Order: sequence, then C-alpha cells, then structure tokens
Amino acid sequence: MHNPILEVQDVSKSFGGVQAVQDVSFSLVPGSITSMIGPNGAGKSTLVNCLAGLYAPTRGRVFFEGNEVTGSPAHKIARYGMARTFQLEEPFPYLTVLQNAMVGCHTKSKAGMFASSLKLPWMTREERRIADQAMANLAVLGLAQHAYDLPLNLPLGERKLVGIARTLGMQPKLLILDEPVGGLATHEAHKVVEVIRALVSQGLTIFIIEHNMPFVMSVSQRVIALEQGRKIADGTPEEVQKNEDVILAYLGKDEDA
Repeated sequence: MHNPILEVQDVSKSFGGVQAVQDVSFSLVPGSITSMIGPNGAGKSTLVNCLAGLYAPTRGRVFFEGNEVTGSPAHKIARYGMARTFQLEEPFPYLTVLQNAMVGCHTKSKAGMFASSLKLPWMTREERRIADQAMANLAVLGLAQHAYDLPLNLPLGERKLVGIARTLGMQPKLLILDEPVGGLATHEAHKVVEVIRALVSQGLTIFIIEHNMPFVMSVSQRVIALEQGRKIADGTPEEVQKNEDVILAYLGKDEDA
C-alpha cells in the first residue's frame, strides 16, 4: 500500500453565507488517475482552488506527501510538487510553443526567466538545459513538431496541450487538469487520453475536473462526484455511473414520478 500523495480532510469553503464546499474528504494514491465530476455550481473549482492555494479553506485540512499545506500560498504549494492547469488557460500567443513550455521550467531554474537575458556563460548553459527539458516535455505531448510555431496558429486541442507542457516544466508530482477536453472534438479528446496515460506511466498522479462523461469514464480509475458542495459518490467509473444520487444530480427528478 502507498501512502497518499494528497489527503483532503473535511474541507469546507464558504463565501459569506454561501457554503460552496461542505466537509469533503478523499485521498489520492500516487500514480493514479482520479476524476471529479458534478453539475455546474457543484463546488469543483472552489475545492481545487482550496487545494492549490488560491483559497484558504474555511475549515478542514489538506496534506501533500504527508505535509500539511492547508492555507499555504499557491507558489509554495507548486514548489512542493502540486501543479494545475486552468479551464480557460491560454498560452502566451506571441511566444513559440517551445518558449511557452520553457516558461514553466524557469520556476525551477537558478537564474529565473529575466536574469537569463543577461547571457552570462552559466546562464546560457542553464537556458540550454531548460530548452532541452521543455523540448522533452513537448515530445511526450506530441508537440515537438510544433516547437517553433506560434500557439495562435494551432487548433484548440493542441493549444490545451501547450498549457499542459508549460505546467510540466514545473516538474510536478501531482497534476490537476481543469476541464482538459472542454470544447474539444472527439478525436482531440482521445489524444488527451493518450497524453494522460503517458504522463502516469512516467510517474505522475493525475486529478481531473471535467464535465465530459465519456472522457471521464474512459480515462479514470476512480471518480468522485460532488453536488451542491458535498461528495455524493466515490468509486470506480462503473459504480459512480450507476449511483442514483449522481443520476439525479445530472438528470434531475422526474416530476411525474
């Protein structure tokens, strides 16, 4: 048995009188693919923001690799090894795909992105190392052939992968993907499934927030469902798909029943 990479204990978040997340608990096993589903307004994004340091929970505790990170700022949590993409994340449009991927790598560099422009010998070596690392990340995502293209010339599916490449530069252990296939065609979503499986094979743990049920059921080992800020189901895709509370949350109640 592995110790959990992420442990969430009774996390709640309220905004004034609105309870967005209520006493949610779960843990993630290293090397797993877990998805969180729920209707709009279920509290998924609020919960992720509590995990990643954008919000401090109103109550509850969050542990990453056994260390408490409850309420820690986002940059510190990212340094521990938890990284995330955003639902509406867009690459820097006038940087090449490779340069976008290098941005994330600079969070782990000694010189930093702007100091590298001084072009001292050791900085030049550091920049070359970062470029090599970024190119390796692009290769994993199937983007190496677009390294010197501008993201604005790529279709939506590949632009989303550029965002993932930028996040991989931070060398995360846990990667949170916020609606990675939102707006994508079926063949593009299939590509994202391949990418996620490749990343897990390299040792990452993946936590997905998504509305696309066919995608979730095809890629996930485990599914957690939220509704009105509460966890209503937690199990295999097959178990959650058949859960009466999940069906009710998504389809609503038949008033004639």
